Amino acid sequence: MIINHITYSVSDITEAVLFYNKLFGKSPIAYGEALAYYDLDGIWFALNQENVSRVETYSHVAFFSDDLEKLKSHLGEVGIRYELGRLRHSNEFVSIYIRDMDMNLIEFHTGNLKNRLLHYKEYRDDIKISEAL
Repeated sequence: MIINHITYSVSDITEAVLFYNKLFGKSPIAYGEALAYYDLDGIWFALNQENVSRVETYSHVAFFSDDLEKLKSHLGEVGIRYELGRLRHSNEFVSIYIRDMDMNLIEFHTGNLKNRLLHYKEYRDDIKISEAL
């Protein structure tokens, strides 16, 4: 199975497009009255305008970043605030989090699934890891 697309609901498509243009450093490949589509290295990232009432949750999409310092610099230049991800253990990989105006959460993470599972296998007896690892 592969991801077809990711969609976030937003309350104002114009405001959201301005935010995501700054975040991604690019414009949408399709833009209409109530939608915008971005091509993020082959991932279809969609915004749909609708009546939303957001609360903060941990539900999010995470993108890989091999240079968080460069990303932090970019975010500072375009005026987007971020929070550092919580470091759970000294050998875990780091991340940063960003929320848009509708409380949608986006993470930029430096690790991958294999790294996380190896960490759990070594340090977490309460989590069962498949022998396929």
